[in-house]
Amino acid sequence: MTILVDRHEHPSLDLIGQIVSIASQPNVHSVSCPFQDYDLWRALVAEQVQRSRAMQVEPQVAFRLNGPDGGVPNVHTRGGECRIDREWGGEIHIPYEGVAGGDLFIQPKWFGFVPALARRAPTLAQAVFGNHALDGYKTCNYLITHWRTLGELECADRTEIGDWVLYADKTMRLDAAVTGRS
Repeated sequence: MTILVDRHEHPSLDLIGQIVSIASQPNVHSVSCPFQDYDLWRALVAEQVQRSRAMQVEPQVAFRLNGPDGGVPNVHTRGGECRIDREWGGEIHIPYEGVAGGDLFIQPKWFGFVPALARRAPTLAQAVFGNHALDGYKTCNYLITHWRTLGELECADRTEIGDWVLYADKTMRLDAAVTGRS
């Protein structure tokens, strides 16, 4: 039996802390998260607003946030985007395509991939999104999944976080070493 993330599921405080910690790293420029947890989104939007002000660019340019396909409760939606300027000052994209990629991708319950192919993929983005990652539209440098049976991936380091598993792309470290950027 495979157990993945349900958008109505409430993540633990430990998992929220891990998500916010990873999201605040300078090499993470986008997050795709299926949770509808208000406090989690408040923290992610706070990071977005901080970056937006520091960079003097629009919130989604500074730090792209891709939310659950059902939106975030108690946050107003307009035209496929959660525009929360009055309350929090940021913006969350609500994907019409079901799921959008992100440097940090938290796997929705309904989203699956082929484990045998994922284990041999050269990058984590290709492990998760297959050929869709090749055009650069679907990104993934960190994967958080409830799918513990995935096991080891050649392209990523694996860390258990309670009932969850975090995968971090190994090529991201190599790119940072070559370019001198993280």
